[in-house]
Amino acid sequence: MPETTKEKDLLEVRVATSDEVQQSRETWNTLAAAMKYPTIFCSWEWIHTWWNHFGIAHEPAILFIYRRGELTGILPLFLENRREAVYPFPRRLGFCGSTKLYPDHLDIICAVDDAKQCLDSAFGFLTADFRRWDILQLSFIAEDSNLFSWLRTNRDRIKWRIKGRTVAPYLNLAGSFDDYMGSFTSRQRYPVQSRRKKLLERHAMRYVKCDFGDLSECLTSVFDLHAQRAVAKRIDSTFTGDEIFRFHVDLLKEIQDKDWVWIRFLKTGEEIIAVFYGFVFGNRVFYYQLGHDPGWDAFSPGMVMLNEAIQEAFAGNHLEFNFLQGEEEYKYKWTKDQRILYDFSVYQNNMRSRALYTKDILKQALKKLLERHPRA
Repeated sequence: MPETTKEKDLLEVRVATSDEVQQSRETWNTLAAAMKYPTIFCSWEWIHTWWNHFGIAHEPAILFIYRRGELTGILPLFLENRREAVYPFPRRLGFCGSTKLYPDHLDIICAVDDAKQCLDSAFGFLTADFRRWDILQLSFIAEDSNLFSWLRTNRDRIKWRIKGRTVAPYLNLAGSFDDYMGSFTSRQRYPVQSRRKKLLERHAMRYVKCDFGDLSECLTSVFDLHAQRAVAKRIDSTFTGDEIFRFHVDLLKEIQDKDWVWIRFLKTGEEIIAVFYGFVFGNRVFYYQLGHDPGWDAFSPGMVMLNEAIQEAFAGNHLEFNFLQGEEEYKYKWTKDQRILYDFSVYQNNMRSRALYTKDILKQALKKLLERHPRA
């Protein structure tokens, strides 16, 4: 008998082997580029490098979703090592790359038109075939993502709760940079134009690409100046330490043959006074970190650096300049647009998960009660 359309469209889901993951790089990145919101944080290189540095305590549970033998979707999960998740503690699944590094806009890795069917199949597999988990923690899920939409419309099928939220400001790069600056009042424009002019005229400031042959040297400057700024501003930064530095060194080795890295300097002579570290993916600029020499604070080099980077992004005809998560006040001097990012806890259909879900509901209710009646 000939195959029906429904039979042809059936998807097969399985946990990928390490060899399958290793050999999937090209296809994986093709799917990442076809996502509703393409992001480097879902690329093969980001997740592969994260696994090499931070995945040692976990078991891979990367779901490959196939249609007629062709890789169609990926849900890259990890299962906490059983030694770290023994009874009565819940067995946790998480999204690869989501710990230690604070990535944004995580989602199912597939073409937009395949998202619903891929998620139907992936969660069907997780609830029927791969049941060695109690709670699935999904972080940094944007309100306009396919994953958020699927969870919202399938609440009768699977239990979940929103456990936290943050925002990710972004700037739509439609039009020209001059038009964009023209939308500001003169009072808003003056600080950046004044300090930029002083740096140009008094110190012959140059905005340049990282000009070191070895990108690890560029990263050293990024980490050093970021650390100096963090100390001066008394910021408790997560972008510090040998562990994080080594991750980024290895990441840049993986992507050095691509045009994904965006490291820029503000220089006076040969002195680097500010650095910008980000990525370009899916024709969007992702601002990851900034640093500057506190000795130049009077000239607001961070503000001038952002001005130059945004101007370059406009000139490059990019779609968006994404400031990533965080409600820092300075971001809203450049844009008023933002996306809400949610952290989800998804619960398995078993006794321990049901108890955990009930406990979390009661904890949330108690917290609200104490907020209303603090003296209680």
